[in-house]
Amino acid sequence: MGWWSEDILGGDGPLDELYAIEDRIGIDELYPLSAIDEIKRKRIVQAVEDKTDLLIDYLSSDGDALVLAAVILSVGANLDHRIKDAAIKAVDSENPLEDNWCNPEARQRILKEFREILVSYNGTPTQIEHTGLMEQMHKLL
Repeated sequence: MGWWSEDILGGDGPLDELYAIEDRIGIDELYPLSAIDEIKRKRIVQAVEDKTDLLIDYLSSDGDALVLAAVILSVGANLDHRIKDAAIKAVDSENPLEDNWCNPEARQRILKEFREILVSYNGTPTQIEHTGLMEQMHKLL
């Protein structure tokens, strides 16, 4: 498993969780979150809201909470307080300076911005910054 960017979805682990969320809500192709059209967005909102308790039951790590929150924020679904609390706890407990990030300052900035979005979220779909693996490889070439 690896990371290609400091983004919330910038690694194999987060994408594995995103695919698990797809399975749980019965909707494929959530990635990239920025490419979801309006019809699909509405279907995702309904599925996430219908299956909130199930999704919460599967939160087993801080990373899982961040990914689920990113999906919810991106589509404009209701952010259950349990998911919000878990995601804020995840942000607050991560220390990029101790976790061997290639660019810990960038990870800190992303986490700070994500926390601010979580705290102020009002149900409006919100663009969550993420760089896909192919985008990152293209930048490096």
